[in-house]
Amino acid sequence: MPSVIDNQQMDAPLKINTDLGRLGGLIKLWLTNDKHTKYIGKSQLYMTLHTIRETQSAMLNEIIKLRK
Repeated sequence: MPSVIDNQQMDAPLKINTDLGRLGGLIKLWLTNDKHTKYIGKSQLYMTLHTIRETQSAMLNEIIKLRK
């Protein structure tokens, strides 16, 4: 019998997914060598990639909670 997940339970993974989209957009902007981002160094880019990995992990944890 399939379980029903309420809307509040889906809010956390959806928020995390939105954050990942924003981070992805920021990385795309950096990679285009936009004049506004030319002063952002590799260390900032690596910190952002690390944040993405942490966010993906948080999203996975939320999804696992929903499945239990």
